[in-house]
Amino acid sequence: MRLSRILFCCVIFIFGCKNNPYSTKTLTKPINVVNKDYSLKKPNPDSLKQKNEETNDLKTMLLDNASKIKSDSFIRSLAQQKFFNMYCKLRTGAIYKNKPDDKSETIGKLEYGERAIVYKELKNWYAINVFSKKDANQLYYIKKNYLAKDINIKLAKNDLDIVSEVHINRERIKIDPIGAIDKFLDFSLIDSSLFKYKKIKSCIFYISDTLNANSKKIRGVIKLKTKMKIVKFIDSIKPIDETDVKIFSYIGQYAFLNKYIIEGAYYEGGDYEFIDKTTGENLQVSDGFPLISPKKNYILALTENCEDLSCDFFLYTIKNGKVNEFIGTSFIKWTPAQSNDIVRNEVFWGEDNCIYAKIASPKILMSSYTGIHVDYQYLKIRIK
Repeated sequence: MRLSRILFCCVIFIFGCKNNPYSTKTLTKPINVVNKDYSLKKPNPDSLKQKNEETNDLKTMLLDNASKIKSDSFIRSLAQQKFFNMYCKLRTGAIYKNKPDDKSETIGKLEYGERAIVYKELKNWYAINVFSKKDANQLYYIKKNYLAKDINIKLAKNDLDIVSEVHINRERIKIDPIGAIDKFLDFSLIDSSLFKYKKIKSCIFYISDTLNANSKKIRGVIKLKTKMKIVKFIDSIKPIDETDVKIFSYIGQYAFLNKYIIEGAYYEGGDYEFIDKTTGENLQVSDGFPLISPKKNYILALTENCEDLSCDFFLYTIKNGKVNEFIGTSFIKWTPAQSNDIVRNEVFWGEDNCIYAKIASPKILMSSYTGIHVDYQYLKIRIK
């Protein structure tokens, strides 16, 4: 019995070895081994050149952004400090320096009413940030007694006629900026009660007929029908270049002039155009809404210039139904108050054929966005 068990185990062992897939006897086919070359290869010159160029580009980018990184760090550090707004209270302006020292270099000058942001208070000096400077991240120093936390800027009569340039009949003339326009216009400050009285009796010839079928915009297109042709105004809302944005609106008409009024809104700014109802001729008037005088002999366009902090003034003559530019100039010491009314109800023609406007210093109007109170004044302009 014992012998039979031994024989049985031997048979099982021999049979298992014969059918074992890992047994050396079953490897009847050779194994294919892929021979790989692990030796160092010579680099491709083109790839090396590309890699060097990428490295140089990265270095250039880091160098170019070094100043920006420094600037951002400066801004972050300023943001952690307490700061407040103050305004230049000297009519003659106030100089600021690169160090809190009278003998240090003078960097620039704040104009009357101009805003400065105070970041640090020293014994006799303020450390300020002046955003009118190109390097807006730099701190400068100004004497404490030059600034005030709240200031009521009052315009004087001699502020009213200061201009940057003058065009007469579309030709630029060489001028002294002070008093150069006095040959054509007379300026005076009036009280609010007279302004309100004149406003009640103001003259407006503009007709708002925006429900006119001729003025409807369909799919971004206005088709104005004149006797001789159709004039199209096509919106460009999503151009490839955002600076090419154009949006047109039909505003109304001046019937006695036989003109339609179209407003154009662009990426920066806008304008108003007259379209002749007979010929379809297009005449760009100005950036401001065109207001016609009671005697129907002048057109006024008065508007705020936010970029230059000034007031753009255009005066046109009307002769035999034709419109021609007479005076074009920019006043630098005052600008009209803003109004939601399309005809600028804070600027109007009085029944005496004079111009009336609610005005303020452009510096104080810009500062009004920071919460400072604006005490408006009232202006009368008489055409000589």
